[in-house]
Amino acid sequence: MPLFYQTIWFRLGGALAACALIWGGYRLRMPHVVARYQLVGQERARLTREIHDLLLQGFAGVVLQLDQPEVSKDHLDRALEQADPSLREAG
Repeated sequence: MPLFYQTIWFRLGGALAACALIWGGYRLRMPHVVARYQLVGQERARLTREIHDLLLQGFAGVVLQLDQPEVSKDHLDRALEQADPSLREAG
């Protein structure tokens, strides 16, 4: 007659207990992972909005410089000067 830890019931019970521990750990960890993922997504969205606004502001200045009836070399130079920081921010 085998000892209790040599029986199939003991092995099945041990396997079931191990599965329950793994599942419980998974269930405890997932809310933290989801919350962290959502925070990263929110931060990315915020940075995207900031970059978009910054680029929009920079290129609006360029358009304003070039939207003059008489576009002179000075206007073009100022437009290029305004576009450079925006392009550096984008890159």
